Amino acid sequence: MLSLSAVDLCSGGLSNAILDTMEIGGSALGLFLRSQRTWNCKPLDNDAAELFKKTLKVLYVIVDLV
Repeated sequence: MLSLSAVDLCSGGLSNAILDTMEIGGSALGLFLRSQRTWNCKPLDNDAAELFKKTLKVLYVIVDLV
């Protein structure tokens, strides 16, 4: 079985990363939420986090490790 992974920007929202992964047939998703170059970054938006969780549920993604 072939495993596929890709690096994708989360532009447009975290939930788009899930959709992009599924579109290419990916079986795993890793998210980098903070820049490694600086400690200064804006906090994760609660609305974006909730939309991410809802998208996982709607697409029946197993969320044991989320």
